[in-house]
Amino acid sequence: MENNYINKKYGKLTIKEIFKKPQGAKQKIATYVSALCDCGNTKTIYLYHILSGGTQSCGCHRYEVLNRNKTKHGYRKREQREYLYDLWLNIKNRCRPNGPKPQYRNIKFFAAWAKDFSAFKNYLIDNLGERPSKKHSLDRYPILEGDYVPENVRWADKNEQANNRKQRSPNREIYYKGVLTTINQLSRMSGINYQTIASRIDRGWSIEQAIETPINKNALIP
Repeated sequence: MENNYINKKYGKLTIKEIFKKPQGAKQKIATYVSALCDCGNTKTIYLYHILSGGTQSCGCHRYEVLNRNKTKHGYRKREQREYLYDLWLNIKNRCRPNGPKPQYRNIKFFAAWAKDFSAFKNYLIDNLGERPSKKHSLDRYPILEGDYVPENVRWADKNEQANNRKQRSPNREIYYKGVLTTINQLSRMSGINYQTIASRIDRGWSIEQAIETPINKNALIP
């Protein structure tokens, strides 16, 4: 009768062999099976355990459930979590009104990204490409002091980020109408933030355009 269980499937396990062997201190005879799991592993277990439903896999199912419980947005929450998910969490935390770094508390994280990791990830991959190397991180550019929004982020290494900060210095010297001055002085004269002036120049605007063009308040980047 026990042979009727051969090749029968219970959960992920298919019984391939049934045999008896003594077990325990009193060497009582128990019925065991050798079962093939869907994952390819072979497991020896009590016949009763597989028939009662107490064992339904070689153990792989339990690990699958554990992994799903450790996952959010399709990424592991701990050691195997991808860089982009860590980055997303860090920016969200950094830009909170009561965040750990005061200098970031007035910086905004684009609302659609803050709500949905997939939207953040897809924008970066589709528009910036994969992270070039472990030496690169997400940089706010061309407006260094701007928000984390579309068109103001890029991958940059430490040298590029340092150069970005240097170029945004309010003491950066430029010629305006034949006179050597600084971006800070032109900012006070025009009423336009010096970061905006610097970013305009770096994007190819003439000095005159950068100083004399009014800010479009509806644009993400003026």
